[in-house]
Amino acid sequence: MKCFNHRESEAVGACQGCGKALCHECCGDKKHIACDNCESKVVSVNKLLITLQKFPFGLLKIILITYVLSFVAGLVLFIIILSTVPQAIFKSDRPNYQQILDDYEKNEKQKKK
Repeated sequence: MKCFNHRESEAVGACQGCGKALCHECCGDKKHIACDNCESKVVSVNKLLITLQKFPFGLLKIILITYVLSFVAGLVLFIIILSTVPQAIFKSDRPNYQQILDDYEKNEKQKKK
């Protein structure tokens, strides 16, 4: 396979970003194989992968922690909402019908006396 940039040279690898064939001259002394267009992207991805490898369980641990925190946050919000709904129902401005009935009966008794 020939180099994408130098048609006369044999390729020694493919760009990790776009897959273009690259020769030894294009690869240079880099730690990664990437063309000039993809070099910054490949370096960023490699740094991210190195960072994730430092965690004991890598990406799986991050996903698990995110899932647990999301679940706990959802549970807390559910409890907050559930605790405010009964207050909204029972503290409404609706009249207390039993109190109205009792007051009416008192007034009727006072009128009879």
